[in-house]
Order: sequence, then C-alpha cells, then structure tokens
Amino acid sequence: MSLSMAPLCNQSPNATPTPRPRSWLGPLILILGLLPTVATAWQALTVDDAVAGGRPRSARQKILAKIPRDPSVLINVTYRDMPSSPDILNLGKRSTKALERCLSDNVDANVRSLCAVVLQALGDRRALPTLHAALEDWEVDVRWQVVRALGAIPDPSSVEPLLKLFARKDEESHVRSAILHALGSISDQRVVRMLRGLLRKKADENVEDFRPQAFDALWHNRHLMGRPTLIGDTLNALRSDNDSLVQSATLAAAELRSPRLVTALIPLMEHPWAEVRNKAVYALGRIGDKKATKALLARLPKMRESRMLNNLAFALERLDKQTFY
Repeated sequence: MSLSMAPLCNQSPNATPTPRPRSWLGPLILILGLLPTVATAWQALTVDDAVAGGRPRSARQKILAKIPRDPSVLINVTYRDMPSSPDILNLGKRSTKALERCLSDNVDANVRSLCAVVLQALGDRRALPTLHAALEDWEVDVRWQVVRALGAIPDPSSVEPLLKLFARKDEESHVRSAILHALGSISDQRVVRMLRGLLRKKADENVEDFRPQAFDALWHNRHLMGRPTLIGDTLNALRSDNDSLVQSATLAAAELRSPRLVTALIPLMEHPWAEVRNKAVYALGRIGDKKATKALLARLPKMRESRMLNNLAFALERLDKQTFY
C-alpha cells in the first residue's frame, strides 16, 4: 500500500499543473487569414447580383441611365457624379437635350465646360441655339469651350454671335483667338469681309495683334475669294511688321506660286527668324521665277545652315538647272 502511494506523496502540493494544448488557436488563425478573401468574394457576388438584377452600381450609372429620358437630370449634378464623356457619347444624340440643359443651368463651371466639350464631340446641330446663348456665360473657360464647339460644328447661324463676342474688347485674348479659328471653319462672305478688314488694321501697342490668326482663318476661306484678291492680301502680309503674320504668308506664297510675290519674298531671306528665311527660299523655289536666281546665288557663299542650304539647292534647281549643276 505504501509503495502504491509513493508517487502521490512525492508530488508537491504547490507544483504548477502542466498546461493543456489550446486546440482552438490554429483554426482561429486560419479563419482570420481567410477573412479578406471571404469579404472580397462576398463583395463580388453582391455586385454581380446587382448587375444581374439591372440595378445601377453607382450614382453615375443612375444618372447615365436617366439622360435619354430626363433632360433635367444634369442640372444639379456635381462634377464628381458626372458620367464619363465616353459613356455619354455612347448614348449618341439622345443625350443632346440633357447636355443643353446642363450647359444652360448647371451652377458648376467645370460641369458646364464638360457638357460643351461633349456637345462638340456629338456635333448635333440642334444644340446650336444653346451654344450661341452660352457665349455669354460668366466663366471664361466655358465661353472658350463653347467657341471651340461652334468651330467644330460650322454653321452660318454662328457668324453673328461669334462676331459680337469678338468685338468685345474686354474678352480674353485666347477666347478671341479661338473665335477667329472658329470663323475660319465657316464658309461665309461676312467672315471674309471681317477678316480682310482686320488684316488691313495697323498694329497698336496697346491692343493685341490678331492679324496672324485672321490671315490663317482667311486662308481657310480662300475658296470664297478671287485669286488676285488673295495674292494681294498675301503680298501685304509678307510686308508686315508682325513676324508671325509674315511666316504664315510665306506658307501661303508657296501655295499660290505667283510671280507678284517674288519681290516681297527676296528680302525675307535675311529675316531674323530661321523659319521665315527657310520658308521664303522654299516659296521662291515653288514659284520658279528666274528673277530670284541672283539673290539665291548670293546667299550660297556665306550660308552655313544645312536646312537653308538644302532649300537653296531646291530653289536653284528649279530656277536654273545649268547654274545649279
């Protein structure tokens, strides 16, 4: 009996009991590790169920779905909730009415600008009256986008509103420049008369010079002008004190190829702008008038610019092959 009780007697009453292994710890760690995966899967299932049930996934999609049916849906929309431009464009001209109301009535200038951009891409002429009215928008960026839209949708009805806005001296210069570009896309004699009048004005130090933009716009309407008139305007531009206008005129001279322009082109071979010098020589080569041969040959000995040498060779080969070779 004493032998069987010995192990119990040798054990200390204060001894710490051996801890049992925690069998629940492993599964808990595994579950915690799987939680992100389970959450992602649940979210995907929820989204798929929403799509399958025809329910829009976001505020943008809800707004997009209403655009063809509700012209007023974009009036109070914020820039954050505005559907993307490609999504609106996918609706085609069904979105025109909503975009017009947005341009007219939304208080956010960024949203109004975006609506003007989308209307420009749509090219729906039904929006022209709304675009004309938006030329009086109080935000300059909106007016600029509207002008660009009118240039992309050329129509004679836009001439008077654009001319009226250009006549305002308090308008921003980049908006007035965009107006001239837009007018250049409209084939109208009123535009030609206005642009020619602007070209004849003398430069004023206190007023921005828009003659280069006017000449470019006039060149786009050259089919409405007689050739002698166009050559005369180009000749005056070549003799201008505006370097940008002169550069544009050298490009036109190369296309017109009129001997009347030779006397104005020859001095431009000494112009301080390399671009003007090269284009003047190229234009002389295109015209092919032998009166320019002597002046071209005089440039050869002192020329060190590879581009100019190439243009001189081009011009001399056309004017006098024997001298060239």
